[in-house]
Amino acid sequence: MKSLYLFLLFFFTSLVYAQINFEKGYIIDNNDNKTICFIKNMDWRNNPTRFEYKISESSEVKIGDLNSVKEFGVDNVSKFIRQQVNIDRSSESLTKLSNTKAPIFNEEVLFLNVFIEGPASLYFYKDGDLKRFFFDTGDKKIKQLIYKSYFITQKGKSEASSSLVSQNKTYQNQLWSELNCGSLKLNTVKNVEYVKADLVRLFKNYNNCIGTPYINYLASKKGLRTKINLRPGINWSSFSINNSASSIKDANFDDLLTFRLGLEFELILPFNNDKWALLLEPNYQYFKSEVELTDVKGAFAKADYSSIELQMGVRHYFFITKHNSVYVNLLYIIDVVNNSVIDYTPGIDLELNTGGNLGLGIGHHWNRKYSLEARYYSPKNTFRQYPAWNSNYQTVALIFGYTLF
Repeated sequence: MKSLYLFLLFFFTSLVYAQINFEKGYIIDNNDNKTICFIKNMDWRNNPTRFEYKISESSEVKIGDLNSVKEFGVDNVSKFIRQQVNIDRSSESLTKLSNTKAPIFNEEVLFLNVFIEGPASLYFYKDGDLKRFFFDTGDKKIKQLIYKSYFITQKGKSEASSSLVSQNKTYQNQLWSELNCGSLKLNTVKNVEYVKADLVRLFKNYNNCIGTPYINYLASKKGLRTKINLRPGINWSSFSINNSASSIKDANFDDLLTFRLGLEFELILPFNNDKWALLLEPNYQYFKSEVELTDVKGAFAKADYSSIELQMGVRHYFFITKHNSVYVNLLYIIDVVNNSVIDYTPGIDLELNTGGNLGLGIGHHWNRKYSLEARYYSPKNTFRQYPAWNSNYQTVALIFGYTLF
């Protein structure tokens, strides 16, 4: 297995050099000077307070932050503006809900993510579990759309049993007052949830209704995407068994090179610049080998082991170029064994029954179609139902990938 271990080492070394690319964008400083530059596009899940940029692709990395930058953007991807706003940071967690309906505002300077820019503009701020939407309608005074969950108390009930959760949906009144171009129905506003899809749709409809151009910065954003990848490959497996009460049936099978075939379902998550994905990969694997027992002359042990491995986990990409990346996988494997036994001659058969184990993969993906991955599997015991028996089944795999669609 030495060659595959060297392959693993090669990919670990590659990870050190993999990075997210700097993409063309701009910054506007405190003196309203606009500079075309290259920004490290992190596809920020939380609104940033600072970011990295370069004046040219070969220049040194600089830091932009709330003190030095009024606005920045990545071309055709995103735009952030610095604003001093009143923000309510009341928690939506049941264990931290307020007992007051009114929002508790604090004045803060933030980078707001611009969703819709026009006569009616929509902005977004996220910090962990906190999500807040802001808007303006041409007067350039940006206000928060107010939504807040809080506890209410019923009269005549004990305090322990009277806590009910209600919502302050003032944002619906704000929308009805500010975004009514004549065609908006009150019931439509009452059905608008405090979520991106509903609010973006309403702001687009308003701007279309008044017939004025606007910019939708979410138009190029990708949602959840699914890829299906064919995953053939080779397994290099070792298998040994032993009995804690007697060693006469201990067996150490020769390392075996076998074929494996899998079909991978990959769900690309819509944040952090497509760097994260969830995986589900069923694959077929087998091990068939025979060995003469050391302590009993003329006795043999034959391994006949096959299974469908249901591999579930997460993948993280490290982009080298737009179409070239290195990735790592962490997987949990459920082994569905198919009529597998250790056949002793002479002697009785032992049925194989495995538990779950882990897999770690390091791979290279190129041209959006092809991949090559080295994967290490933690050892698994195939004799869960026999207390006196132990086994060590271990595999390293080399997996080829082709994206079907």
